Amino acid sequence: MRHARKLEGRTLRDAINALVPPKELGLVMEEAAKYCTGKAKGKFGNAIEAGHFYYKPNSDKEPDLGWAELKCTGLKRVKSGRSTKLTAKERLVICMINFGGGDQDEEKSILKETFETSHAKKKLQSLVMVFYEYAKDTAVLDLKVLLVDHWTPNASELRMIREDWEVIRSYVNDGKAHLISEGLTNLLGACTKGAKGSDRVKQAKSPEEAKPRAFALKQAFVTQIYERLINQRAGKTPEPEVHLDGMDLYRKAKEKFEDFVTKRLNRYAGKTTVQICEELDITGKFESKDKHARRMRKFLNKILSGSQDQESDNLAEFKNTGLQIKTVRLKANDMPAEAVSFPRFIYEELAEEDNWEDSELYGMLTSRFLFIVLREMGKGRDPVFERAVFHSLTEADLEDAEPAWMLAVEKARECVYEEMPGQKANRVIHVRPHDSKARYGKDPSIEKHRCFWLNQRYLKDVLAGKALG
Repeated sequence: MRHARKLEGRTLRDAINALVPPKELGLVMEEAAKYCTGKAKGKFGNAIEAGHFYYKPNSDKEPDLGWAELKCTGLKRVKSGRSTKLTAKERLVICMINFGGGDQDEEKSILKETFETSHAKKKLQSLVMVFYEYAKDTAVLDLKVLLVDHWTPNASELRMIREDWEVIRSYVNDGKAHLISEGLTNLLGACTKGAKGSDRVKQAKSPEEAKPRAFALKQAFVTQIYERLINQRAGKTPEPEVHLDGMDLYRKAKEKFEDFVTKRLNRYAGKTTVQICEELDITGKFESKDKHARRMRKFLNKILSGSQDQESDNLAEFKNTGLQIKTVRLKANDMPAEAVSFPRFIYEELAEEDNWEDSELYGMLTSRFLFIVLREMGKGRDPVFERAVFHSLTEADLEDAEPAWMLAVEKARECVYEEMPGQKANRVIHVRPHDSKARYGKDPSIEKHRCFWLNQRYLKDVLAGKALG
């Protein structure tokens, strides 16, 4: 670790020049440079292995350093209010998933493993993580390393990772490897791998071929790992969560995370939003257009954190998962009253995206969703809380959404924002303004803020069980 941390605050080129004896300097620089060309991912990690740890990159099943797996991951700066913050650029790939098909080593199949004996757990239980600042046009050797530290999952994280691993294994065991989606799970995803999008591998329990996939820590979780490590380095510790009627009960229970959450929330199904607030002594100013959604967020806070004012988003389990919490109001015909929005995007940042699976939208769509479903009861009456349900987009949903993202990127590059995909152009998502009319009125000089939205018709199918993931 002392040697690893010598990378901090340096580029790999600087580290090689500073640490390698002159007679070996040319050899090491040449070896590191071998891995810096081409379009394949992982160039920086490979260059670090060769240029700083002095071994050739490989696909060995054993952890890279013997006692720990070495992982490098990029951070990007994104706008947050008036400032910027660092977030993970992408998920962190851990190891390939073997479906046990004829073109893979059946003895190393996930079907031959338990979580405790799995290749994934062996890799995950001890990681040396190298965080660097991603810069699109900067040479690999000149990317700056920001933090190097050792990470191991805590008990709560390991429990959720195990739940995710078991979900993925169950799909393979049921002959459904071809139906696996990255959005199925919370912390440990099954991301696609392969040189071409058309690549397929066999699976043991079905003749249907599946996309090759790898276990990966999700983007939101990687961001949280970075923030935790940087805070630990600065001597900061998170405030303890001591509300025993909140998520501490999950940490003491044997239920799965999502089962625990929905069971506690759905006890209140059939009651109006106002009745729920009265029963739980939830107070506040509920006079705006989104008053019922605000009531339900305070309800969620109260049930899961123990306090209506302690945001459930800030609970470790929610921050780690990047869970998308959305309130949906259903009309009498089961059509949602509105589409569901995501945060507004920055046109310049959208225009710079060039890979669907690395895009901000893909990261949001492959998070799990928690839909808080309300049923409208007619004019002048309070809506009824119908149920809370978790959902993930299927692989087919993601494939359908991609063309809308591609068109939005194209129009962002052309600065033709009015021609971004509308709701009729795509089954899953569309783009439209996210402003109140009061912001821009009829003044054409004020550029509207826009964001992606989940389509109303898609949401109707989801909540009717026609597209549930």
